[in-house]
Amino acid sequence: MAYRKKIKVNMWSPSSIENAIKELEKEEAEIKKLQAKFLSSLADKVRTFLADKYGDKPVKVNADSDSNSVMVMAEGEGLLFIEFGTGTP
Repeated sequence: MAYRKKIKVNMWSPSSIENAIKELEKEEAEIKKLQAKFLSSLADKVRTFLADKYGDKPVKVNADSDSNSVMVMAEGEGLLFIEFGTGTP
């Protein structure tokens, strides 16, 4: 389900516009929190998947995320390398 929020504004009321700006700033902070939570969860799931996939081999898997990206690092023998988001089809 998509995250949606409606903000009503009376364009002729300065206080209504100020309230809408404050509401938008709150929503921006909430969206950033949700984005960070999503990326962290994605990093954990990929780390777990890779660790399970190569569980019988000596493989070290780490995952890290920041506000805009997820990085999963796998070190060891017999690994398959796939990079997403490079723009290459």
